[in-house]
Amino acid sequence: MSTTVSKTYNALATTTFENTTSKLFDAYSQEIPFWYWLNKKSKKVVDGGERIRRTIATRFSSDGGSFKGLQVVSASDQNPVEPAFWDWANDIQPIVIAGVDQAHNQGKEKIVDLLQAKMEQAKTTQKKRLHVAMYGAGQGANGEFEGLKKVMNVDTYTTDSYGGLSRATYSEWRPYCTGSALGTIYSSSVGEALRNALVLAYTTIGTKGQGVPDLCLTSITGLIYYDQRVFEKLRIIDDAMTDLGFANVKLYGMTIVADPYLNTTDGTCQGASGETFYLLNSKTWELVVQKGVDFVTVGPKELEEQFGTRWDIVLSAQMVCDNPRANGIVYGATAAS
Repeated sequence: MSTTVSKTYNALATTTFENTTSKLFDAYSQEIPFWYWLNKKSKKVVDGGERIRRTIATRFSSDGGSFKGLQVVSASDQNPVEPAFWDWANDIQPIVIAGVDQAHNQGKEKIVDLLQAKMEQAKTTQKKRLHVAMYGAGQGANGEFEGLKKVMNVDTYTTDSYGGLSRATYSEWRPYCTGSALGTIYSSSVGEALRNALVLAYTTIGTKGQGVPDLCLTSITGLIYYDQRVFEKLRIIDDAMTDLGFANVKLYGMTIVADPYLNTTDGTCQGASGETFYLLNSKTWELVVQKGVDFVTVGPKELEEQFGTRWDIVLSAQMVCDNPRANGIVYGATAAS
């Protein structure tokens, strides 16, 4: 393949990939319920710097109170506002086209067909990886996204650190957490415990946090368990989410949505057994994207030891929750809950 043909091919490929990557967040939002919700609430923000920083009021102040006459009320700022930090998570998705493929696909129509197939393969691969990461703990050896399990792990939410702040020290930096079995104290009827536990969580979070949760993510099995509780009652759904294929049902003003990646296989259902429900408040969540690294195309780069060319889709971002106490988790839901 001549140099002129290669340059023409690479230029067309780069343009095609750049046009597609600029729309990836919107495209992924159509298939990832968590990202759809963030996009709908305009919670994708651009930031910069070495790390993400948010100023957090992690503790209640001990100052202030009632007074009478000329009584002195303390104002010593004993519990100051502190910064929380999050490291960037970086994701890269290579697109490799072998030189032989380039040679076999000359002519604009064949080239475009090959590019579209390669781009679709890259999108499917990256979307699945990011989708799973949204629900995991993250920030392991490879610096993955800090997902929901990082913010709300039923085993460690009172003892670990989040955003660099210890939750053993700051109880106000913890999410609400309860097992579905707690709902049995409100009804002895089989099948009522789960709904009771969700109502309790919804109300408690609204009282303690920044308003009530507006999204609840659970597994397909978890949604079926809840749906069984309201099967014979009036059911209200989010039409926009239904149109996208997201099975859902409403609990007061909160939409409960099923996501197939919230399951035991992917390690995201928590507790000894049963299904997990994440109650989320959109006021507290952000998808923070590093300026200039928001699904960008890097390349082309000729492979050194092989006959081919490589491009990369690069994202530098992080999931950030600046008020975990306004979110919650109900775990251990079973068919008998």
